[in-house]
Amino acid sequence: MSKRSPIVRCAGLVLLLFAPLHWSKADETKLFIFWETVSPDGKYALGWSTNGSPDADSIVNGVTEIKNGLVDVTSRKMLLILPDVDYWQLPEGTHPNHYSMGTVWSDDSASLLAIYDSRYGTDEVYFVDVKTMRVKGMIADLKSAFYQAVRDKAASYYRKYGKEYSIAFLNPWFTGRDRFEVSGSTFVSKFDDSTVAFALTLQFTPAGKLSSIKSEKLGDDLGESDDRQLNRAYRSLIGLLTSDERKALVEEERAWIVQRDNARSVQAKKDLVATRIEALDTRRQAKVDALLAADAEKTAK
Repeated sequence: MSKRSPIVRCAGLVLLLFAPLHWSKADETKLFIFWETVSPDGKYALGWSTNGSPDADSIVNGVTEIKNGLVDVTSRKMLLILPDVDYWQLPEGTHPNHYSMGTVWSDDSASLLAIYDSRYGTDEVYFVDVKTMRVKGMIADLKSAFYQAVRDKAASYYRKYGKEYSIAFLNPWFTGRDRFEVSGSTFVSKFDDSTVAFALTLQFTPAGKLSSIKSEKLGDDLGESDDRQLNRAYRSLIGLLTSDERKALVEEERAWIVQRDNARSVQAKKDLVATRIEALDTRRQAKVDALLAADAEKTAK
């Protein structure tokens, strides 16, 4: 048997003592919040986590695994996982090329719709029920509702080539506890480069199944109404505010509504709404940027 010097034995002991600490740190879960998805009550948001290195090269090359899920904002704990989703965004703003995510919360922060898009269309759509902590995938149901609208109301070649085109869903909005609207759009470039789009209204049945209520064909403009944009901007901001800031915003909004209602012309009212949307969006972005900067500082340590 070979003999080891006391120095070698001591060095080996130090490595054994400190190696577990290094391994545990490497395996530590890192969690990041998508700050633009915070609920109106400020309690929840979507986020992503990884046990690997949170850098773009490691993620893109598949070295690290990504999970998306519902996060408790205060504790920064993931409460449930969204299956088959690996979207990410680093604090400095880096995210997967050609990928995006859109969300909307119900007014009471009880329900969330999340849409995940890739380069050519929507990959996944999820409904999250916060009260029951359950998540339901809806992409198949939404595509089915869209295909039905195409078959009923679109040109014949869309019916014939319906399974060969990608669909993008956008502008989700809750109109009730279990009812929501979403726009779907597509085009078949082989025949026509114009967009075919429908506004779909859907509702969950008592049994939890998704039922299509109606579909309305849209024109080339897929944008939302001024009132919808205003409500979206307000909801997106208020969840990022402190208690005192929330109270101040509510009072500010009440005063602004009086000003809007007293506008003397339709154009004057439209101008007030447009200015208000821009102001709310600017404040929201400033809050998000500050939170992302704080996350980046923590990551760098």
